[in-house]
Amino acid sequence: MRRRDLILWPLGIGGAAAAAVLMLRTDPLGVLKPCPLLALTGVPCPTCGGTQSLRSLLHADPGGAFLANPLIALVSILLVVSAVLALALLPWAHRLRGPRPARAWIWGALAALLVNWIYLIMRSR
Repeated sequence: MRRRDLILWPLGIGGAAAAAVLMLRTDPLGVLKPCPLLALTGVPCPTCGGTQSLRSLLHADPGGAFLANPLIALVSILLVVSAVLALALLPWAHRLRGPRPARAWIWGALAALLVNWIYLIMRSR
């Protein structure tokens, strides 16, 4: 694996986190409105509660984050942990192999999204 990749990953995660904090604090574009699918049908979308989940994480409340949307909370925490690990692995970058794409990851992600959506639907009733 190249050192550049291990440096760019945390920079990208840090940039995305900074943008998320800015959006959550100010909402300059006015896009953080209630979910249109929920408003029209009464059924939450798979990412409903994501904004509240991120707000809870920003206020150091992981329990509230997982209650709002477990998948968003878990992915957010895993992204931050992976960025820290990438920085920690910089001295050994020449020994690491790059990730190999696997179909199992895609099916696992789709299954996690479906389970999360079922949780959100059951919670809203």
